[in-house]
Amino acid sequence: CGTGAVAVAVAAHFTGRVPGEEVCLAALGGPLRVSFRAGQDGRYTHVRLTGGAEKVFDGVFYYGKE
Repeated sequence: CGTGAVAVAVAAHFTGRVPGEEVCLAALGGPLRVSFRAGQDGRYTHVRLTGGAEKVFDGVFYYGKE
């Protein structure tokens, strides 16, 4: 899950477990890279997740009244 990968990377940086603003992760679906800018005020901006992607679900979404 991309959201979880980004959360792990930011938490690892915030707690001092990784020094730089780029974290490489080994996920079940393959390697992921999370990059960001860490502000002195504790805010993280320009967050980017890069890695492979593949279709895992197919469905139909209906919106509105039928």
